[in-house]
Amino acid sequence: MEPEEIAQIDLTNVFPKARDFGAEALVRFLREEEERLVGLLESDRLPDGRRRFVRGGRYLRTLVTRLGKVVVEVGRIYDRLRRRTFVPVLLALGLGRRHYTRDLRLACAEEASRTTYGEASESIQRSLGVIVPRRSIWNLVQELAPWVEQGTRSVPIREEEGAHLADGTCVRGWRRGRQHEVNVAVRQRASDHSVEVVGIRLGGPAGLLLTGSLA
Repeated sequence: MEPEEIAQIDLTNVFPKARDFGAEALVRFLREEEERLVGLLESDRLPDGRRRFVRGGRYLRTLVTRLGKVVVEVGRIYDRLRRRTFVPVLLALGLGRRHYTRDLRLACAEEASRTTYGEASESIQRSLGVIVPRRSIWNLVQELAPWVEQGTRSVPIREEEGAHLADGTCVRGWRRGRQHEVNVAVRQRASDHSVEVVGIRLGGPAGLLLTGSLA
């Protein structure tokens, strides 16, 4: 037998099984993390010696992750001091009443930053096999926008330099029967962080727009 005669391996039918295996591993991991968190909470005591946190009922919760939808059983904890009930593992995941996990929300927002919300939804479904509606992606971007803006503003910018960026992207307009590329260069002022457009170029590498005009 020659090396060239080795049969090709087809992974088409393997990926769904790998996804299911990953989802099962995720459920086990979350259950272990929940027990760890509850164990830490149960060590806290009130002045009279009673436990501050006591276990409540359990229920099934559907989470939408990068592995798809997973159903996990989560437990409620009652806080005797504050007289409120919460779910430790959901609190640690930053979910609350939301269904999309943090990693998936960031993936959607990152994809939407490069294209439209509708195309981002299609891209996420193709790459991750997870259906996230266009409207949901819009909501995720609005949710993360203040955090991103704050992170951007926290970066020190020297007054004499400012920040420059040239971006090339294909728009949906047509010219002579084909899509064309519009390159835009913007500058962020160091004084008030305002952004202004300093150049627009049709076609050609985006980097050329920075030559000369922003020097």
